[in-house]
Amino acid sequence: MARNLRQQLLYCIYQCDHRGTSKRADRRNKVDMKGRLYSTQRIKDLKHTAKSLAKFMKAVYPGIKLVYQIRSEHVQDYLNSKAGDWSERTESEVISRLVRLNEITNYVYGIHQEWNLKKSKRTNAKKIRDMAMTREDFNQINAELQRSNSEAKYTTEITARTGARVAEVAGLRVSGINTDDWLLEIREGAKNGNHRDVPIRESDREYFGNLKKEMTARGRIYVTNGVKPQSLDKKIRRTMKELNLADKYPKATDHTIRKMYAIERMEEELEKCANPMMAWEIVQEELGHGDEFRQALYDTYVCAPLKNHKEEKKS
Repeated sequence: MARNLRQQLLYCIYQCDHRGTSKRADRRNKVDMKGRLYSTQRIKDLKHTAKSLAKFMKAVYPGIKLVYQIRSEHVQDYLNSKAGDWSERTESEVISRLVRLNEITNYVYGIHQEWNLKKSKRTNAKKIRDMAMTREDFNQINAELQRSNSEAKYTTEITARTGARVAEVAGLRVSGINTDDWLLEIREGAKNGNHRDVPIRESDREYFGNLKKEMTARGRIYVTNGVKPQSLDKKIRRTMKELNLADKYPKATDHTIRKMYAIERMEEELEKCANPMMAWEIVQEELGHGDEFRQALYDTYVCAPLKNHKEEKKS
């Protein structure tokens, strides 16, 4: 076993690194996935949390030298000590990482130590933004923008059809509309520099085919002609204000449209398979959050918004 906790935790992550392996194929073949990590971002996040936990343990519990000696109360103390600096969403994400870290340490070292963790009690906890834009409200905003000369009219259309962020649409090259393989190639403006290809659905192919022809004929390199993301966002917000919708979706523009896209895509995927986790992993990857299931994102993008969406449908 490695000399210190930091090295032991990082060793476990290294041993479980299966990047390049197909997760879906492993699932189909019923491979034990507890000891497998597939996502570069997930591995990066786990390493960060492992180092932070090890640093805390060294300072507060210096007598604990081995992974199997770590108990739930030690990890809970770590969470409680950090929670004041985190939003509720961040804390949920860190708990998800710690649970995964617990799984892979058990797998690598053959131990059976379960970390039972709870969210810290907060007096002024931030509520997770869980509101998705309704399709009806989006149609109003989008129709108004289509009547304008603003480049923002492309932003709302593309975000609603692919889940791309405003910054990603601003950085979208005309050449990034791949009509051969029907992919939207996001290379510039992606969060954390994570490039991705989003499948263009069959129902959206006519729109993107026409868009590429239009932009090519106009000699454009970028779909929105180099307009900055902030300017695109401001135009959308002004339009929302004119339609008396700005207060309904405070401080959230592309986030609420992305959640609308996520809900609609989840419903499409759930028609193909009844497993919400598998469906979410596909949608999560399209949104640019990697393909490793993340509970906090699932709660933010799907659970609460989907519940609200279904309630609205009933009413």
